[in-house]
Amino acid sequence: MILSLILMSLWAVIWLLYLNQLPSYRRQNPCHLPPAGTLQKYLRLLLPVCGLTMAFLLNGLDGLFLWAFTAPFTGFLLAMLLSYLQPPSPPGRTELAKRPKSPQIPAMHIRLSSLLTSAFIVSAAFLGLSPAARADRPWQDAHTQAQITAEHELSQPLAASLSSLPDGSPFALSVTGKIYRLDPVDGHLTILMDELPPITALTATAQGLWAVTQAPQPALLNIAPDTGVILNHIGFGSTLAVGSHISALQVTDNKAFLVDDGVPAFVVIDLQSGHAERLLEGAPSLSSHAPLMRHGQPVTTAQGQSRTGGNVHFLLLDRSKNWLFYQTPTGPLYRIGTTILTDSSLGPAERIEAMTNWRRTPSLGGMTINRDDTIYMVDIDHGDLLAFGADRLPWRLLHDDRLYDAQAISLLKGRTGEQGQLAVLTNPAASAGGTNPASTPNPQHLLEITLP
Repeated sequence: MILSLILMSLWAVIWLLYLNQLPSYRRQNPCHLPPAGTLQKYLRLLLPVCGLTMAFLLNGLDGLFLWAFTAPFTGFLLAMLLSYLQPPSPPGRTELAKRPKSPQIPAMHIRLSSLLTSAFIVSAAFLGLSPAARADRPWQDAHTQAQITAEHELSQPLAASLSSLPDGSPFALSVTGKIYRLDPVDGHLTILMDELPPITALTATAQGLWAVTQAPQPALLNIAPDTGVILNHIGFGSTLAVGSHISALQVTDNKAFLVDDGVPAFVVIDLQSGHAERLLEGAPSLSSHAPLMRHGQPVTTAQGQSRTGGNVHFLLLDRSKNWLFYQTPTGPLYRIGTTILTDSSLGPAERIEAMTNWRRTPSLGGMTINRDDTIYMVDIDHGDLLAFGADRLPWRLLHDDRLYDAQAISLLKGRTGEQGQLAVLTNPAASAGGTNPASTPNPQHLLEITLP
């Protein structure tokens, strides 16, 4: 709001300077500015650039859109205001009024209207072609489609969790909380270490595996991916609430970011000191507000009530480690800066304002991100594999009926040159209303997808 008022004031000065440089018989400027000179000429050229730079530095891309919108808006307001401030015509020479004369529009009004119309068209084109506008476009079929190159039946029921090391080696969680190495070649599962406590959430980084143990004593563990040895153990203290359940986590060099879908909130842990802090509990973007859709139908409970799929469930970290992407299974996708969560000088209001609605999404059965910050999502409502890159262009890479049953997705180490690959965990019982993979005779499957 403050930036809008500043930009409108700036554009008002620019428009008045433009009017002031017109000839006196066309100027009709009630502000009585000093005669136009070299200084005013340079100000007319410099002030728009200063406003553009200021808007971008203060508000990023949103500031650019605001800068473009306030130009014609302020011009229209100024034109209407000036029409009421024109001095009355001087008395005398009434004989001229007796002569019939065709109505004419003052040249100044014509020139100003043309400028306002041009500014409006340019700003509308700018807004329509901007990345934010492209981000709201419908999903479009990619020119080159992805392909499912392999499908493996799994012998062990898995939870809806997949994660891969930077080299593409995937790990999975069983429904009992055990960590398994997953061989994408044949779908073979190998337990990492049977003595590890049950795990509720898992992520893989260059520092190894990071996992959250289940209640009653949840803790953050750093686990060696080759041996299963616990390298670090950090408790949560009193950070978790009654009913808390950590659904996802991401780790940087010195911070761990977790999301609690039981009692929606962020949890930030300092890996050096072990200090844990609970933030933004109850923020609207952390809770699901729409029914979960699968194969075009709402997913319902045994009592026939619509399910939402839970609260915040997906959490991704970009390559620069400056941005977190998070969402519930029913969307939309949000983005927040990691510094927003770690800056102790910010309060809840500033943090909530920094939660950016990044993209509307359908109901999802998995989400992952690659090194180019392209987010891959499995649309379980329409059976599609979607991609949303840093350019914010929405693409549909693949449609396959097996994707209706997706539960998790992760990157794989490409075995065919430079092409990337994805692993998608599917549960055929999901479309039939099953919720527990261990309670159904239909085995889960692992799909291997080669990206274009």
